[in-house]
Formats: sequence, C-alpha cells, structure tokens
Amino acid sequence: MSAEDAVAVPRPHVEDLAHLLVHSPRTGALLRALSLSRGCGFPRNDGIWAVGASALLGEPILDSDVATALEQAAAHILVSLEFGQFAYRLANHHLVDVFRADPSHTSQERAVAWRLLRESRTLKPVPEYLRNWLPEHLSASDAWDRVRLSDLARMAPGPLGATLTRDVVGTEKLSPLLAATVAAANAHPDAGAEEWPQLLRAARRRHSHATSAPNHHRSSP
Repeated sequence: MSAEDAVAVPRPHVEDLAHLLVHSPRTGALLRALSLSRGCGFPRNDGIWAVGASALLGEPILDSDVATALEQAAAHILVSLEFGQFAYRLANHHLVDVFRADPSHTSQERAVAWRLLRESRTLKPVPEYLRNWLPEHLSASDAWDRVRLSDLARMAPGPLGATLTRDVVGTEKLSPLLAATVAAANAHPDAGAEEWPQLLRAARRRHSHATSAPNHHRSSP
C-alpha cells in the first residue's frame, strides 16, 4: 500500500488487512473478491461469494471459510440487503481502490467473471445477483465473446440491455448475437425470467433472417 492509501485507511485497518492477506489466504481471497463485487456486494447464498473467491485462490472455498472470514475480517466488511438476501462488500471504498490498483486486477476480474458465468449455467433458478450483475462482470473483464444465447437468456434484460448499450454498441465487440440481444432487451427491459428467453430467441431469429436475406437474394438466379 502506498502512503496515500495509508492516509485514506486507518493504520490499524491497513496492518490488520496486510496480516490477513499473508496469514489467512482464504480470508484474504474472500476480501479480495469483495473488491470485485457489484451492487451491494456478493451474497453468501448459493455460494456466490465463495465461488468468486475460489476463482482467485485457485482452490475451493467453503461456506465454513466464509464464516471464518466474517469473524476474522469483521472490521473490513459491511452487510446490507439486496434481492432479499444479505450482501457483503468492503467497508471502506479506499480498500477497494487498493485492491484494484494491483497489477493483476484485470486477470482477477476475468477469472471471477468466467467462474460466475459457469456458475450461472448450473444453478437453477439462477440467483438474482447473477441475473442482474453478471453483465457488469462480463463487461469489466471483456468476456462477451464467451457468452452463449442460453447464457444471455438467464440474465435480466434491463441490466443486460443497459450494460451492452453502454459498453458494446458501436464497437467491434457487437456480434450479431449481442446486437439481437440489445434490441430485445431494450424493447422488453422488464420481461420476467420465464418470458425473457422466448423474447430473446425470437429476436435472434429475426436478426438472423434480416442479415441473411440480402445474401440470399443476391445468390438467386
């Protein structure tokens, strides 16, 4: 940590955090994961917080490790409610800046995003945190090229359309799949979890037909 960081964060917090990162690697990974969370923070439910930290540590983190971290690092963690669940984030935004100044921050962001994307494919129903905040994780790690139609169908259309419009529209990252997704999501931002996949697949079919029709006409005798 730099001198500026030490001024922004009380010295006992700095020393305690440094100790945890060195001597309690699982707690350290869980704290580092919180610097990458979105919204009100990672929920403990469905193992989302543990999954994010596992991506950073490179080995499984259990709910018992989360319980230990909440005891060891209570001074560094804030608890709030989001989507009807407890959500956890770092208590001091300067600590977030410290973690994000790490040279490996980009690779850490990507590792967490990819792991959360894989997790969204297995959890049923998809947790609200992933439905609403996975688009932000994907944009921050530039991981849209890994996304399938079925992945997009699991995300909430409102946040998905807003994120794609902000970060992807107008760039070379706007693939035909994402272009159809933007159109459908912005047209139906409040579509429910059951209705949205049908709307998205219909938009994808329309977009595919519209882009292939000119080629078809040109090839006709």
